[in-house]
Amino acid sequence: MDQDQVLLSDELLGVCRAAVTYAVEYGATFVAPPHMLLALLDDSKVGGALAEVLERGRIVAAARQPSPGGVHEVPEGIMPRGEKPPFLRYDSLVFHSSDGQYQRWLNRDSFKLFNESAKRANGGRFLPRHLALGFTVFAQDDQNVRLLLGKEPETFKEIVYALK
Repeated sequence: MDQDQVLLSDELLGVCRAAVTYAVEYGATFVAPPHMLLALLDDSKVGGALAEVLERGRIVAAARQPSPGGVHEVPEGIMPRGEKPPFLRYDSLVFHSSDGQYQRWLNRDSFKLFNESAKRANGGRFLPRHLALGFTVFAQDDQNVRLLLGKEPETFKEIVYALK
């Protein structure tokens, strides 16, 4: 496997699919960080620990709010004359819902969060705990995400770093 690639674990794919399901349930066009955080709360390995410090009601309220979306097409480089790209590329990722009926793109914030979290996998399998770690890093620069983590984001951080 290429060192720049990260293997998405089945558990992480489950979290991403659950995040899409939440986005669909709350009428969102894109998956936003609150949808991802709700999905993490449902995860069998990390959800119990996170539930100790996160206020689900606060996150649900944020998930119900319209969130900025937007994806942009990534232009292809120079191609041979007359050749067209095989498909369009975008600056985000798309996942299916848990039941496979719907799909949603990660919005810009979620995509940044996803990429930041992937760095925490250190070349190994990308797990839900890595996504939770990404939230701790992302919250340092994003007031909205910091608010999702509640009154004591440092406690959230301590719990996340203790996850195995």
